[in-house]
This record gives sequence, C-alpha cells and structure tokens, in this order.
Amino acid sequence: MKRAFPIAICLGLAGCGPNKLAGAGSTAEPLVFSPVQTLASIPAGAKVIGEAQAISCKSKAWDPDPSEENALQLLKSKAEQMNGSAVVNVAYTKGLVNPILNCWLSITATGTVIGN
Repeated sequence: MKRAFPIAICLGLAGCGPNKLAGAGSTAEPLVFSPVQTLASIPAGAKVIGEAQAISCKSKAWDPDPSEENALQLLKSKAEQMNGSAVVNVAYTKGLVNPILNCWLSITATGTVIGN
C-alpha cells in the first residue's frame, strides 16, 4: 500500500501536463520571427488566401502571461505555413479559462492571410 500511493500521485500529476491542439500556441514556446508582414488593409491586386487564427496561452503557473505580441508572431508563422506574405485586419480576443486548450488565460489573434 505504501508503494501504491507515490505511484498513484505520479500518475495523477502526469495527466496535468499541457494538452496541445493544432493551432494552440503557448507563450513558453520560443518566438520565431517570420518575414510575413502585418498590414492595415488588403492592397490592390493581392490574393486572399484565407482566415488564420493563433492562440497565445498560459497553461502552467510558471508560464508568462499570454500577449498580443506572442499571438501575432504565432499568427504570422501560421500565415507563412499557408504561403502568405502578409496578414491584414488582425483582431485580438482575450479569453479566460479554456479547459479544451488547457489554458488559464489566452489571447487569440485572428486575421486574413494574403499572398502576391
């Protein structure tokens, strides 16, 4: 019985790790600077590729708070994966507890990805 208790605690704590879903970013991840630009409006002749969304998430007590800067960098990375050259009409939404993403706090960046 004395051996079972520490094993049960370890197994219970193992389930408290982050639950990463596609598109969910954590502020603990290193920022990767992308060549994708941020523009205020769609320039004439630009091709709209589609909408993109990225989430800056605080999933652990020691993670830094989510930020719009981190959410924007994650959005630019996603736009680059979509072969986009810029993101326009970026909007931010602040969220509280999200058990699906395992986030205590989150900031979501949404924008339109455009290409040449």
